This record gives sequence, C-alpha cells and structure tokens, in this order.
Amino acid sequence: LVKYEKARKLQFHYDEIKDSYMKDTESDSDTNRQLATVLYLIDHFGIRVGNEKKEDTADTVGASTLKVENINLEEKDVIVLDFLGKDSVRFFKKLEVPNIIYNNFKKFIKGKKGSSLIFDRIDSSDINNYLKKIDKSFSAKVFRTRLASTIMYEELKNLKIPKDSAKSKIKILFNKANAAVADVLNHVKGVSKKAQESADGLNEKLKELKKERK
Repeated sequence: LVKYEKARKLQFHYDEIKDSYMKDTESDSDTNRQLATVLYLIDHFGIRVGNEKKEDTADTVGASTLKVENINLEEKDVIVLDFLGKDSVRFFKKLEVPNIIYNNFKKFIKGKKGSSLIFDRIDSSDINNYLKKIDKSFSAKVFRTRLASTIMYEELKNLKIPKDSAKSKIKILFNKANAAVADVLNHVKGVSKKAQESADGLNEKLKELKKERK
C-alpha cells in the first residue's frame, strides 16, 4: 500500500528529522518549540495530530489541540495525558518524557486557564508543512504509520513459532503483536452512541424496578 511505502521512505530520513525537531525543542522561538513538542508526541506515542474533525463529529482532541485541562505534570519528567481522541476513544496514559519536553509543557501551560490550548501558536497544517519541507509525501499520519510498522516489526521479530504450530496458534501470536501496536496507538473500540443509549435505557428501567420493589 502507498501509506506503507511513504512510511518506509520516512524511515530512511528518520534520524535526520528526529535530530532536527529535538534541536527545535530548545529553540528561542516558542513557535518552533511548540512544533517540536507536538512532533515528539506524535513520533513517540502515536497521538493523532488534531484539527482533523468534521463539523458533525464530537469535540475530540489531538496532539496539536491539547488543552491545559488535558495534562497533568507529575513527578519530574512524567506527564499524564487525558483526552478524548478519534471516535471519542479516551487516551489516558502516564508517560515518561525527556526533561526538555517536560519543561516545555511547564512553560506552555503557565498562566493559562484549563480550557486554553497548550500549543496556541500552531495547528496541524504547521506540523505537516514542517515535515513536507523534508519531503512532500511526509505528514503526521505517515509518522503514525511508521511507528506502527516499527512496533509490529519488533514484535514479530521476537516471536518464536514452533515449526509444527497450528494456524490457530500462529493467529493468536500474530494478534498479540497486533495488540502491542493497538496499545501504543490507543486503538480501542469505543462504545457507539446507540449502544450507550441502550445501556442508559436499561439503567433507567433497573432504577424504576428497584423503586417499585421498595
């Protein structure tokens, strides 16, 4: 597929890109610092870039649209991110980050209200434009694909499959590798609106039954 070809191409330039944005994490320009910090989040934790929702979708969040209320700075170099991502799937993780990334977050949230954007000088187009300066085919999505492919490769490389293994056993091992990718990219199937409404309806009926029995 085309997206995997782009990811493979990105892998060839990966060290160059990483060195570039990590250097920018210490830039004198707050705009460059914000760009670099968002890229770090996308690169290491597979968080979507943000600014991608349509008018009829829920108020979801991505790396570039994080608000102050979505982050908690814990002990040194540890952050907790808590937000609703694509398809309203909750991203709630405690993450270790380099000291410069931690300090950047500390700088960007200082004096801001909970509803304020952390990265108030940039948006998703700035992230993609930054990457396209290196190659026009690169984007934040390609970064996520590269990360997923790298994790899958490492997981499959470490699998030990006996020669006489049944197909069902191989499938189980493959699914475990897939689960490792899903965990990093936060690919958890959310509860549909219809299912949630059904659950809410059942809860109301249970409450009514309990009242009738009293």
